[in-house]
Amino acid sequence: MKNTTLLIRQNSSDNLQSFKSDILNQVNKKDNALCEKDKSIALLEQKLIENSFDNKQLRLEINVFSPKINSVSVSNQNLVSHDSTWVSTVLICNSNSKLPKVDKEKLRTWMLKKLGIDNIEITETEK
Repeated sequence: MKNTTLLIRQNSSDNLQSFKSDILNQVNKKDNALCEKDKSIALLEQKLIENSFDNKQLRLEINVFSPKINSVSVSNQNLVSHDSTWVSTVLICNSNSKLPKVDKEKLRTWMLKKLGIDNIEITETEK
């Protein structure tokens, strides 16, 4: 073959060291990315814990002093207005008939103490 050059390169220790360094850099980058993902997952898990309530247990406890209540759901809701957002804790309870004001106020007071919060919105639904 005319005008063809055969170039043979042998692995020198410099090339091998450079190759090892490249591989280690790639591994370190992937480790850093995994570490960041682990941090994100931990943060999301923490937020989930902060915004979760044991509705089954709450229903059992509420039922002791308000047996009229059939079901409950407690959650933190993000509310949005024209110029602001805030989080509000909401209790939705279902009963066969509307709760008397005295019972509703007892429920509100108990929930505030139970959850250690300053305010709760209570919404009633009837079957």
